[in-house]
Amino acid sequence: MTRLTNRMTMGLFLTFLLAAAGASAQSAAADPLPDSTAADAAQKAAVDPATGRLRGITPEEARALIDSVSRELSQSDDGLTIVYHPNGMLSIDLEDRFQSSTLVRLEADGTLRARCVTSVEEARQFLEGKLPVSKPATVVLEEK
Repeated sequence: MTRLTNRMTMGLFLTFLLAAAGASAQSAAADPLPDSTAADAAQKAAVDPATGRLRGITPEEARALIDSVSRELSQSDDGLTIVYHPNGMLSIDLEDRFQSSTLVRLEADGTLRARCVTSVEEARQFLEGKLPVSKPATVVLEEK
């Protein structure tokens, strides 16, 4: 009897999950296009209009790209306030700061190099090609 009850409970739970997933997918498909704030956070790429291929970015485009992520890469705590909650918990709204951003640049040989950066200076150095290239980790496998 308990096995039957457990199976019925599990069946109802799975049915609920499938129904919720379907409703979520339908609502995602019906959502309008993202607003301009979401579009600003989207991926940006430099494309040659004549060929439609990726190209290196200009210094002006590099500055604009860095400006677009500077808020997220800010490590400043200026203006942040600690909130004391009745249950003793403390919290701070980081106001979209203290994040990292992944940048990709086109190398001279046509390959793409990606880097996760955590400061505006690191982003600038990466886009200018001044950061040392990290070598992939070498994994030594056990030999028999």
